[in-house]
Parts: sequence; structure tokens; C-alpha cells
Amino acid sequence: MISLAGAVLARLVIKLANYYQKITTRKVETMTDLDELRDLVTDFSNDLAQAEPEPEKWPGWIIFTLESLDNLTDDHQAFEAELIALRNDLTTRIEGGGW
Repeated sequence: MISLAGAVLARLVIKLANYYQKITTRKVETMTDLDELRDLVTDFSNDLAQAEPEPEKWPGWIIFTLESLDNLTDDHQAFEAELIALRNDLTTRIEGGGW
């Protein structure tokens, strides 16, 4: 049986797949597309917080999402560079209190 948080993540994956299919058929990504992607991620964050209200469980879902993205990319070196940038952003947030 899938948890509510898992269902939230599955819904995000479906929405992202639809988004990806839409932008790849046009070959041009617009600001509207980026706004739509931002909204998808915001909705996912809100839904995850409601489905899994304990923040200590969120890292598992974030790691699962990153693993999924890693498996989808063809450029693992670029993905690793982005993980390093993410680590730096997280360090800044933890040490400085802001993004």
C-alpha cells in the first residue's frame, strides 16, 4: 500500500512527465513553462507538507526525488555539479539562516 506522501510524489512525477512532453514537442521553453514548473514544485511541496507533516521524514522523499532525476539524466557529470551547488546552497541556509 502506498503512503499518502508516496501518492503525492507519484502525482508530481505524472505532472512533470506531462510538462516535459509538452515542452519537448515545442523545442522552446517559455517563461510560462517555467512558471508552470515552479507551480508544480510549489504544489508538491505544499502537498508533501500536508501528507507528511513531520519534517524529519522529508529528506527521504527529497533523496528519492533526486535519485529519480539522476536516473533520468544522460549527463551525470552535470547532475553531480548541480548536487554540489545544492550542497553549497544548503550549507548557506544552515549557516546563514536564509536562502
